[in-house]
Amino acid sequence: MKQRIFNKGRGWYISASNYKNKEDKAYMNVHFAVCPEPSYTPAGDNPFVFIDIDIQEQKYEAYQGKINLTIFKYEKIKSDSGLTEVEKQNNEYAESIQNTEYANRFGTQNLEIEEEDLPFY
Repeated sequence: MKQRIFNKGRGWYISASNYKNKEDKAYMNVHFAVCPEPSYTPAGDNPFVFIDIDIQEQKYEAYQGKINLTIFKYEKIKSDSGLTEVEKQNNEYAESIQNTEYANRFGTQNLEIEEEDLPFY
């Protein structure tokens, strides 16, 4: 079963939301029993990380009304695309400002900056 799991520095989880009511959300904790847990490496100041895994052996549990997923065996899925969600959003934004007043005033071309042009080392 292919699944996207999330982490904000306090453990892996799966989230779900009601498309009719954005305030209606649920979270399921993900635990790794026999296999090693995926590494948590945040990018910059953003603690939010997600990865895609292919779960091969799992068990669902419940404790005090909360559901948990224990994973015994999985494989990390390599991304086919080199773009992340943030890069996709940036590309969409760049395409959306073409031929606007902003683009006319400030330009939309990517400028190549050489290391020698920078004021610091």
